[in-house]
Amino acid sequence: MIGCRFFPKIKRLTTVAFSSGPEKLPSKFVIEDLNLYHKKNIQKYEKKADQCTPQFLERMKKRYSLKAQERIDFSSLAEQYPKVPAIVEYTSKELKIPPKHIMSALQEAPELADIAPAKWATCFGHLTQYGFAKQGILKMVTDYPGLLLFEEKELEDSMYNWMRIQFGESRLLPLLVNNPMFLALGEQDIDDRIPPLREYLEGRRSRLAKLLMNSPQVMFKKWEDVKIIMDYLVEPMRIPKSQIARSGVFRYNLFHLRCRFLFLYKTGVYIITKYNADPLETPKHPQLTDIVDTHEQKFVYKIAGLSLIEYEVFKEMMYAHEIYDDRDFLKPKDTYGLVNPSLSVNDQIPVSARMQKKRPKPEPPIVDSF
Repeated sequence: MIGCRFFPKIKRLTTVAFSSGPEKLPSKFVIEDLNLYHKKNIQKYEKKADQCTPQFLERMKKRYSLKAQERIDFSSLAEQYPKVPAIVEYTSKELKIPPKHIMSALQEAPELADIAPAKWATCFGHLTQYGFAKQGILKMVTDYPGLLLFEEKELEDSMYNWMRIQFGESRLLPLLVNNPMFLALGEQDIDDRIPPLREYLEGRRSRLAKLLMNSPQVMFKKWEDVKIIMDYLVEPMRIPKSQIARSGVFRYNLFHLRCRFLFLYKTGVYIITKYNADPLETPKHPQLTDIVDTHEQKFVYKIAGLSLIEYEVFKEMMYAHEIYDDRDFLKPKDTYGLVNPSLSVNDQIPVSARMQKKRPKPEPPIVDSF
């Protein structure tokens, strides 16, 4: 295998591998299938095509697909949704959005084709006043088509509710562009969820904004489920609050978090931080985002350093035996202050205290009277 560069003028292609192996694709097929180079470059490509590996050719086909395949059938879409021509005409002329972007959005979210252009005008006109770019608003309505049905007063109230948190424009606008469903939350929903989350993150708005960006589900889950994970991150995991904000831990349930934490703990990869440890000292365990957000294979091979079958057996063991008390896994020195939220109130009492509680009181000695 040798490496070289060719066609640096075409998007600066990275190093291409050549091979003398038996699997080759004919140059004619390559040129007809890609069909994207200029005439002067096709001659160069034809000379090199017989030496390219199939893997490279497959990457090229994915990167540069035929324009005909990318083209959207406007006539069939217009027949199915009569409002499409008016929407495309209005957005291209009045909103200055390229028609291909509108057609791509209509193909991704067909619900948009049933909404009148007047609703588009209300939504785009109002949100641009708050600093949203038109391409950002188009992404918002594509991800959440119901946003176009908001009245102007509803949009104003929703924006006011989020501006009260004082994230700042640089944080609030990207947050809402990526999570437009947040605008559907009422004032009471925001007031019930934001203050406890902010207190949990030690009052830092920057951390709160990161948390909402990485784990938007935290605004829609039941508070009991969120509180369970919050408590578990504090004890027994003892995760710094900065790592919590940078991860997507609230996208998952407690079982996912417990399985991965206890698996790393039993393998010796995760060392629980001591209470009297220096806060500036680097924790002796992987980052929280590496623990919960990585793919299962990467988590097992790269982080835990074990095989996938071992992790599968560990999960099956937790399923089969219904192990809910982490004190069955942790060392005694790491169970200080541990309260397992999945247990009943009586079971949350430490084992020694439960035994003392169930032990019968000694009866007073019997004194014989003469």
